[in-house]
Amino acid sequence: MALRLIQSLEQNGISHQELFAWTEDQWYQFLEPAGKAKDKAPVCYRLMQKIREDFRSPENLNLLGRFSDEQLINYLTTLPGIKLKSALCVMLYSLNRAVFPADSHCLRILNRIGCIHLDIRSKQQREQAQAELNQAIRGDYQLCYELHTLFIVHGKKTCGRIPRCELCCLKPLCAYSAAST
Repeated sequence: MALRLIQSLEQNGISHQELFAWTEDQWYQFLEPAGKAKDKAPVCYRLMQKIREDFRSPENLNLLGRFSDEQLINYLTTLPGIKLKSALCVMLYSLNRAVFPADSHCLRILNRIGCIHLDIRSKQQREQAQAELNQAIRGDYQLCYELHTLFIVHGKKTCGRIPRCELCCLKPLCAYSAAST
């Protein structure tokens, strides 16, 4: 969904500068097709207000490139609606940092194949797994980027909430598949 929203911005010629000036109503109209407008529009509006206060203009966002990873995490997680996983995604995909955001797809797949053991419903266990995975995988940008992207694709197409084990290339390695057959 996020990719389609970004493509929509590009197709409509909407610049980063314009996003800084959007009203909450404009955010609502833009997000409405994704079905999250009521919750996300106020957050996006406040987020852009905060960034505008902190950096004055989109060009000054380049200053984030001078921050250490720790400084970036600390800053990004102060922004409205941004938690650790979102901060790590911004760092990986927008700032080309070698960090690993362990989202629900990553955790579900790693849990099912038996690399990690956690109760996905436990926020504390998810946060612990995020910290451990980021520590273990970080450092190699290409590995972080490709692995995260592959987990997302695999999690959406094959290993979703209802797994399609019969299509899975990881089936021979998968503890979940072995236990369910």
